[in-house]
Amino acid sequence: MVLLISEGFNVLPVIMVASIGNYMGACTTYYVGLKGRKDIIERFFSISDEQLKKTDRLFARYGSFMLLFTWVPVIGDAITATGGILKLDFRIFSFFVFTGKAARYTALAYLTAGTLMFFQ
Repeated sequence: MVLLISEGFNVLPVIMVASIGNYMGACTTYYVGLKGRKDIIERFFSISDEQLKKTDRLFARYGSFMLLFTWVPVIGDAITATGGILKLDFRIFSFFVFTGKAARYTALAYLTAGTLMFFQ
């Protein structure tokens, strides 16, 4: 993202492509969780059973709002997998996950653009 913006690409399409791509990756993890494939989750996504239990407790406490934080490194994949394991409604999952990811990339894009403007 930083490279594309620094090369003069339009910020809005860059944000949308990054958000959609990251959302689609989250959907994959959700689907694996939905099918109950903990073996795949642990092996290919490097999410431990302890991480899943921790995010399960967070879901119990904060509900679907946890999905806004799927962009956070280390716990983001565990959150999406837990969403699938808990069989959350896919529309709710999609809304919160896409919103969180779009907010992350919007902030990153505008920080990048602002920084570039500052140093010019």
